[in-house]
Amino acid sequence: MRVFICDDNPSIISQLEQSILNFHNTNKMEPPEIISYNTVVKKILVETKDGYYTVSSDDIICVETDERHVAVHTGETTYISTQHISYFKSILDGNNFTCSHKGVIVNMDYISHFDKNRIYFKSDSLTAYISRRRFNEFKDTYTTYLSYVK
Repeated sequence: MRVFICDDNPSIISQLEQSILNFHNTNKMEPPEIISYNTVVKKILVETKDGYYTVSSDDIICVETDERHVAVHTGETTYISTQHISYFKSILDGNNFTCSHKGVIVNMDYISHFDKNRIYFKSDSLTAYISRRRFNEFKDTYTTYLSYVK
């Protein structure tokens, strides 16, 4: 079973998650997979060699790494960050973002379409890789996301 929670209040999300798990534990049921999305726009500090930039999570199209550099793509510019990809995974988790590859985080709001290998964004110039191992998980997450967006 999969439970989808979408709210702009992180404490409500946390309370709902705990209530669902308690219910399933009390009734000796297998706990469901809980997918939660915090719809609050986050401000993220992106550190580059040139300085620090405040970026709204809504403006981020995708974040990708090539092992040495992390590129944060927005509609306006691309920031080459000195931070590790794990920083962005932790801060963007559950906020309309999902991983399509070990080194790629995509904002599902910007996806136009995808195939077995690539994600195409509404801005035609940018694409992102989907790993074969994560394709089904990505497709399921994106399908679930589409069924709950306004």
